[in-house]
Amino acid sequence: MSYIIYRIAGGLAHALNTASGRIMSFDLSEEEIKQLLSDWEHLGEDLSEDAASFFSARGNPNTHLCRGNLIELGMEFGFPTMVNLEINRRCSLRCLHCYIGEEDLSSQIPSIFELMPTEDLSSFLDDLRAMGVFLLVFTGGEPFVNKRLNSLLQMASDKGFVSEIFSNLQYLPSWFSELNPLESRIGRVQVSVYSSDQEVHDAITKRTGSFTRTLKNIEFLRTRRFYVEVATPLMKDNLASWKRTRDFFARLGVPQNFSWPIVNEYYSGKPGKSDLNISPEQFRQFVDENKGFLIETRFDENPNAPICEAGIALFSIVADGSVFPCSQFPFRVGNIAEQGIRAIYDSEEMGCIRGLRNIDTRLNVAHNYCVGANFSETGNPLTQPLFFVECIKTALHRRKL
Repeated sequence: MSYIIYRIAGGLAHALNTASGRIMSFDLSEEEIKQLLSDWEHLGEDLSEDAASFFSARGNPNTHLCRGNLIELGMEFGFPTMVNLEINRRCSLRCLHCYIGEEDLSSQIPSIFELMPTEDLSSFLDDLRAMGVFLLVFTGGEPFVNKRLNSLLQMASDKGFVSEIFSNLQYLPSWFSELNPLESRIGRVQVSVYSSDQEVHDAITKRTGSFTRTLKNIEFLRTRRFYVEVATPLMKDNLASWKRTRDFFARLGVPQNFSWPIVNEYYSGKPGKSDLNISPEQFRQFVDENKGFLIETRFDENPNAPICEAGIALFSIVADGSVFPCSQFPFRVGNIAEQGIRAIYDSEEMGCIRGLRNIDTRLNVAHNYCVGANFSETGNPLTQPLFFVECIKTALHRRKL
């Protein structure tokens, strides 16, 4: 039953249906959950209607459907369910807004995941599984330039993980063209496309022909029945074409979403990338036509609840082995070259992030509040940058009028 995987954590067995995204928890031992997974079709009336529905949902993995449920599970039981692995920083593109500096994008220095002996990498994945992790997200840089990606995906599948790949899809290696999503347990390929206007996209990537190559590979992956999703960071350079981009992918039947804001480079400390952000008035106009883009958080309703899932249900490991509470929260809490991942997750440093509570914000309500983006721009996870605040206030003021 390759579409269902399980973990033992918090004294329970938690099963994830990677096709439907649903999770069920059982008061069973590991041997008992294995037996249930192998025998459920023969249990007949002994199986509840809900459980029968859960087990019978089949299909290719779709981690878009899994993510929210995995976060909820991790937050309820206090264990990590998702991990981002930045397997290298080098990339064939030089996108204007990238939070990785050009020196790293062009560097041939191998990442910790390329240097790690196979047996150590296997043990590392075993540790993640034992902690409760279901989903591995392979990122870069560009992960498809990593010669170890094939073995990483195979090892992840063999060990019962479901995977995602964040790529620019400039090319697909021949070995990947032979995979299918069910056997490889690849639940999503996310690709950044900056505009449906080829000239706008290529100007942002600084590579002529990048739009054509990406679109060709999106279509190929869809013929292979991979779930492909497009991400479009919103910035000054592509704002004029956002409606055409939305409509273009809607016609293709490819899920697409916009993200905001652009943040400065994580690793070099160089400022300037945030200058690519749209103005408060431009943000207001965008929000007026995208009513769900502003996400309201009520901190006063549950003041002692964690601010977010960072460092609890998820965390991130970057190319040099440093561990962050989240892929968007570049605060180093340890390094897997120096310490085991479980010890880092349980460390005082990660505990400081896990300990952030709604009441610490001193706010009753906020919009699009992200401790990682706050930290990237202000050095304080609780302080929103001024340009965030100005954009949100402008958009909210217009709504009230």
